Amino acid sequence: LRLQQPNLAAARLGVGPVHRRAGLLTIWHPDGSHGRGEAAPLPGYGGGDAAAVFAALDRVAGTFGRLARQGPLQLEGRGLDAWSEALACGHALSATALDALAAWADALLSQPGRPAAALPAARHALVSALLSLLASRAGVGMASVLGNMTAPATAPTPTLGSAADLTMAYLRDHQLIAAVDPVDVAQAIAGCAAPPPAFKLKIGALDWPADVARVQAARTAIDAMVAQHALKVVPQLFCDANGAYGSAQAQQVITALSALGVTRLEEPLRAPTPGELAALRGRGCDVAVDESCRDVTALQRLIDADAVDTVVVKPMCSGLIGAHRLAQFAAAAGLEVVVTSTLDGDDAARAGRAVARAVPWQRRGICGFGPGSRSRYVTESAPSHPTQLVPYPLVSSAQAAPWALALSVWPAHNAADRAAADVQTMTAQTLLAQSLAYAASYSRAGFAPGDGVALAATSTLVAVARLHGLLLARIEATLRAADHAVDVRHDDS
Repeated sequence: LRLQQPNLAAARLGVGPVHRRAGLLTIWHPDGSHGRGEAAPLPGYGGGDAAAVFAALDRVAGTFGRLARQGPLQLEGRGLDAWSEALACGHALSATALDALAAWADALLSQPGRPAAALPAARHALVSALLSLLASRAGVGMASVLGNMTAPATAPTPTLGSAADLTMAYLRDHQLIAAVDPVDVAQAIAGCAAPPPAFKLKIGALDWPADVARVQAARTAIDAMVAQHALKVVPQLFCDANGAYGSAQAQQVITALSALGVTRLEEPLRAPTPGELAALRGRGCDVAVDESCRDVTALQRLIDADAVDTVVVKPMCSGLIGAHRLAQFAAAAGLEVVVTSTLDGDDAARAGRAVARAVPWQRRGICGFGPGSRSRYVTESAPSHPTQLVPYPLVSSAQAAPWALALSVWPAHNAADRAAADVQTMTAQTLLAQSLAYAASYSRAGFAPGDGVALAATSTLVAVARLHGLLLARIEATLRAADHAVDVRHDDS
């Protein structure tokens, strides 16, 4: 696939037009299920050299036939079929199994003089495709496959619809403002159809007065948005300097940004040391690290120096398992974790969201998969399956207002016997999560359009969720019968 990102130059302020290539690796199972992973190295941000990444994935694609003849992949003594069954029962891959998978991927990708560590985007594609395949066969989300490494080993598996399940599903995303001129910055914010929880502005490529004018314009536009919509929660304002400043200037910058209402400054220092980052904290604006902290070893040095508030994780730059490990390590240390894209496509965004959802909700910050963070691919050849986008009201409702009341039921039929304590309620997000679970079970059972299905339920709430599940399963089966690629998930509208 070939991709051009016209907004990349504005987003980075000063970088010329970038032509970027992305590859999609698909792994098929003999039963017809498949998983897909994206490799999209971004010049200047990481992911590896594009030519080397695609050459490595070509080698992997040519190797799978030989690997299949040698025997199935084993993780902790279990094959993919056994792991799919375990995942369907609510288990996640253990840390040992994830390490084994990472080692297997590295062995496939490495060559003499070019270790797999130099090709994180290739790692990302290969591991994402395999984990996506496991999730698809188990009927669960990829976040459930990765699991929460910070949870006690004896913790019970949350039941569908519980608070733990919902907080795993719900993500908040910032909106990236790529405009350079202050007027355009203000217009971009004012033009938002729905106020996001935060806006992110790139700074550091222009002189400081110009950046101050842009931040002031953003602050004014956000205040106007709050007044216009009578918002009870004010959208936050983040800035990302991409390592633009020396230590002395960074101290002045972060103090000034704090006065303008900026709540987080990302990568302020050109060549950061733990001590210099620590000196920036406590000035009213959180300090975040991104490209200067790609692994657990680097993060541990920052933790030892009490030098950071927030860790920004980019799976395309660290590899999916590396990003998951980094995010979990940061969360266990009590830091805020933010997972973002590198302006990737939809497949990488799904994998990145899985990493974010596996982070305990108490440590999960506002992530970066919102407007302005996605890319649209222009294919070099026609796709093998046409894509069909089917709007579904339940999905739209859960995205627009996840905690809004969707259903309420009083079990008692006599109005005089009803009490407030008897009422059963379900939010839009809970209804969607349960409906998708039922849809997956119907699909695994082999239900097809035209089959007669009798639904029996003692609870009206359950009956409605089962009905939605049946409708979702029918849509999926109908599209597959028409040779359309289908991807029904609750992180896509």
